[in-house]
Amino acid sequence: MTSKLDGAIPPGYSKPKKINEGAFGQVLKVSHEWSGVEYAVKVLPMLKKGDNERISREVEMLTRFAHTRIVHLHESIDMGGYQAIVMELGHRSLKNLILEYEKRYELIPLPLTVMILVDICEGLLWMHTHSSGSTAHGDLKPENVLLRPNNRAFLCDLGGSAPLDQQLTLTIGEMGTFEYNSPERAMDSKGTATPASDVWSLGVLAYRMVTGKSLFDGLHLLQMSVALHTFDETRVPTAIPSQIREVLLKMLEPNVALRATTAALLEGGLLERMLGPETPLSKMKNFQLATQVNEIKQSLSDVKFKEKTIKLEMEKQKLLEETKELERKLISLQMTLKQTCDRNIELEKEELSYQSLLTNLSSHSIEIRSMKWPTGPFKTN
Repeated sequence: MTSKLDGAIPPGYSKPKKINEGAFGQVLKVSHEWSGVEYAVKVLPMLKKGDNERISREVEMLTRFAHTRIVHLHESIDMGGYQAIVMELGHRSLKNLILEYEKRYELIPLPLTVMILVDICEGLLWMHTHSSGSTAHGDLKPENVLLRPNNRAFLCDLGGSAPLDQQLTLTIGEMGTFEYNSPERAMDSKGTATPASDVWSLGVLAYRMVTGKSLFDGLHLLQMSVALHTFDETRVPTAIPSQIREVLLKMLEPNVALRATTAALLEGGLLERMLGPETPLSKMKNFQLATQVNEIKQSLSDVKFKEKTIKLEMEKQKLLEETKELERKLISLQMTLKQTCDRNIELEKEELSYQSLLTNLSSHSIEIRSMKWPTGPFKTN
C-alpha cells in the first residue's frame, strides 16, 4: 500500500528506505548526496491544527537536550506542507535486539542489559535535571530507544516531551503507550508525563529485558487497565533473582513518593545492584570499557571519514573552478568562432558581389565587341 508521504524526501538526500511509519508520519533511512553519510529522516505532514506546534516542539527538544544519550539532530527542513527532521541513524532499536534474543528463546546477557539501562537512565537524568527545566520523555518504550553499532543506547522521539511548567494539550496518541504508562498517568485525564512516570516506563522496559516477557503478558487492554490500577509487588514473580527483583520493584512502585528517581538509579548505583555478587561489578566495567574502546575506534573512523570527505570536497571545489575556467575559455572560443563565421559570411557576400560585377563587365565587353562601327572617310566641317 502506498503512503501519502512516499516520495516526500528532503532536498540533498537520496536512496530512501522506509524504517517505520506511524500516526504522525514516517521515518526513512536516507543517504546524504555528496557525503554519502546515512541519516534517519522523520517526515511529518502539516495537515491539521497542532501539527506545526508538535514538530517545532520536537526540534526544540532535540536542540535543547543535545547529549550523547539522546539522538543527534542534524537539521530540520521545511518542504512546504511537510517537515523533515534529519537525525542520527541508529544501528537498530532496542525492540529489535529484544526480539532477536526472544526468537532464540534467550535472554539478553545481564551485563549488556544493565549497560543499556544505564545509558537510558543517563539520557533521562539529563532531561529530568536540565537547567532549562525538568522535562519528561513521555513515551519511553523499546521502539524509542536506539542502539549504536557498539550497543550503546540513546533516546529518540521527543515529540511528546515538554518542560513540566508548560501545560500541553496532548492527543490520545501523544499520551504515551498504555503498556508502558504509570498508574498515575493512566488515571490522569490530561495524560501528563513526569520524571516519575518515565521511571515507571523504564521499570516496565527493564522487566521485559530481564524476563523476556511483557509485564502484562497475555492481558487485553481492559484487563491491563485493571492490573495497572491494582498493581502490587505480586505482579513481579519471586522467581526473578532477588537483586534484580528488588530494583524492579523500586522502579515499579505505585506510590510516586516512594518510587526510585533516575538519580538514585544511576548515581546511587541501584541499577548496578542488578548484577548481584555472582556477576562482579568489574565485569560490567570491563564490558563498558570494551564498548568505550569501540566508541573511540568508531570516532577515529568518523574523523578519518570526515577528513576524507573534506579532502574530496576540496578536490570537488578545485574541479569546479577548473570547469568554470574551461567554460570561460570555451565561451571565448565560441565568440571567436562566431566572429570568424560572421567574417566569412561577409567575405562570401563580397565575393558574390565581385562575381556579379565581373559578370556585368564581361557582358558589357561582349556587347562592345559586337557593335558595328562606321567605316569610310569622315567628313568634317
